[in-house]
Amino acid sequence: PDKAKELERRFNGEIPEGAFDDLPTFVFGKDKANATRKFSEACINAVAKKMPELMGGSADLTGSNCCQIKGAGDFQKDTPEGSTLRFGVREHAMAAICNGMFAYGGLRPFCAT
Repeated sequence: PDKAKELERRFNGEIPEGAFDDLPTFVFGKDKANATRKFSEACINAVAKKMPELMGGSADLTGSNCCQIKGAGDFQKDTPEGSTLRFGVREHAMAAICNGMFAYGGLRPFCAT
């Protein structure tokens, strides 16, 4: 019953309660400036804790883009529990894959170049 309820939530496009509670904040002039990719990384990892359906990656710059979910492995044939996608150098296909995943439902993909 719990797994069915979780699947139903995901396919209904419902965001879990409190999913955005841990998002970082930035106060201009007070907090240290940082690259937007570092803020994106902090946001992805804050949300991923409460949204197991979040998965994504980069064309070929995962480390540089800072789009790795901490503690998550790569999604591969032998590791289907992974949530990091390594698209390779093909940005158009990466965007198409993510759009298709979201359109199908049950997942919240992200991608970065």
